[in-house]
Amino acid sequence: MDRKNLILVGLGIAVLGIFIVGLRTNSDRGVGTGQEYSPPDGPAIITNGGELFSQFDSGLQYDSLRRNLAFFARATIKEYGTGQQPEVVFTIGSDVKKDDRTITFDGSYDKAKGKIRVSVTLLGSNQLKLSVTNLISETNIDAQLPANKPESQFIGSLPYETALYRIEYNASVGTYIVTALSPEQSVRSEANNYIVGGTGKAIDILDIIYQPYLD
Repeated sequence: MDRKNLILVGLGIAVLGIFIVGLRTNSDRGVGTGQEYSPPDGPAIITNGGELFSQFDSGLQYDSLRRNLAFFARATIKEYGTGQQPEVVFTIGSDVKKDDRTITFDGSYDKAKGKIRVSVTLLGSNQLKLSVTNLISETNIDAQLPANKPESQFIGSLPYETALYRIEYNASVGTYIVTALSPEQSVRSEANNYIVGGTGKAIDILDIIYQPYLD
């Protein structure tokens, strides 16, 4: 075998080795298992979560839970402080119970002692209403959780319909859709007032698509 072919073979072996190492690294980090590796400021990794995942309407809701569990840990537990921001691992430690649209379970964080009680209410448009409480310290910051922000809760109440208009939310692009159900000139202003009142945001920073009335 000449030198050129030896070089090509050597390069091929090197590339194969890198590929195999990459696969092992991804496997170690849980890629493709539903427990994907999260960067230091990423969502929580949930272990023993198979039964829990099956109770959600969508993966988007489950991912929202993961983000909020990480937020709670970093905001209330010094071991997850904002300095180094280690990844957060949350282990389900009790049976998952579901009553209509509300899921409850207990668990614990890997770097802190104490039982955590979680209550999740499934809302529309892939939103959640969430309560997370540390039963040892009685810490609860529900009002600060991202899932409980006014706009998220408003989105969760959609679709909404009156005699004049219908409001929906397209979660994939983050857009409100207002469909006129009447030729009345006040349709847009009344729909805008309802959205502003629900989200607490100015109309000029909201992404809204208006669909005209079709007789």
